[in-house]
Amino acid sequence: GSAFKNCTGLTSVTIPNSVTSIGSTAFSGCTGLTSVTFNATNCKSPGRTFEAWFKDCPLTSLVIGNDVKSIPNCLAYYQTRLKTVTIPNSVTEIGWSAFDGCTGLTSVTIPNSVTSIGTSAFYCCTGLTSVTIPNSVTTIRDETFSGCTGLTSVTIPNSVTTIGYGAFSGCTGLTSIAIPNSVTSIDRWAFVGCRCLTSITIPNSVTEIGEGAFNGCTGLTSVTIPNSVTTIGSSAFEGTPWYNNQPDGVVYIGKMAYKFKGEMASGTAINIKEGTVSICPSAFYGCTGLTSVTIPNSVTTIGGDAFRGCTGLTSVTIPNSVTTIG
Repeated sequence: GSAFKNCTGLTSVTIPNSVTSIGSTAFSGCTGLTSVTFNATNCKSPGRTFEAWFKDCPLTSLVIGNDVKSIPNCLAYYQTRLKTVTIPNSVTEIGWSAFDGCTGLTSVTIPNSVTSIGTSAFYCCTGLTSVTIPNSVTTIRDETFSGCTGLTSVTIPNSVTTIGYGAFSGCTGLTSIAIPNSVTSIDRWAFVGCRCLTSITIPNSVTEIGEGAFNGCTGLTSVTIPNSVTTIGSSAFEGTPWYNNQPDGVVYIGKMAYKFKGEMASGTAINIKEGTVSICPSAFYGCTGLTSVTIPNSVTTIGGDAFRGCTGLTSVTIPNSVTTIG
């Protein structure tokens, strides 16, 4: 369990592919150990052991060996000192939380061999300033880069079709991001709290923007949303200057009735304008003053919670054009 514990003169170590298990405190207290080459693809050590293996080691460099195909979730868990990681072309998968909490990591090159980047893979890597995602990746998974406050630049290739839940949430240093026209869905809270984003252009491949996707982006003044988008989740743009500058009343985005903005007077009657195809989720949530709403035949979708809490609404006529009620 403690094979090399307190070997203070040890500066580097290579763990070969023949190793199948490493004791929980194998290198604990090796205060001179700065470099590790890890090639133990069949290592089945229990739990979040990487932190324990190299406890108190001033590890700054991690080289993944050429035999490794998948970087496991335990590999760099909370390794705060780690500054550089070398990922070879043999790797096809970066596991969930693989580099979670690696606050010292300033850059990482992801090779084209990687087809899957796991959930929270680079969560709270606050020192990471730029990332290029290879065009072998199709999905940016949930919270992959969440909390990467130092991230100023991200290159998303046109192989990516989905930006997952909270993928870039809290990336407060991100000033711009180009979403390629391969992306069809921007999931919930994808860019929440990215306060340095000033503009965003949604490509016409996107059909859905999730709940809270750009919520709290306090620098966002310019938003371009194409007609391809047929639904926008609740609170997607709340807290942005762009939304705050919209006039009170029903805010329309393209052919969507997105949200009623401002205070609604009692006895209010709303006529959804002709040509509207969808009433977005939570569009009139809590509008207790709403007593009448007219929905035109162009509307096909009424989102979830669209009229929730509208206690003054006594009757609604839903036209035959509507195919979905959330």
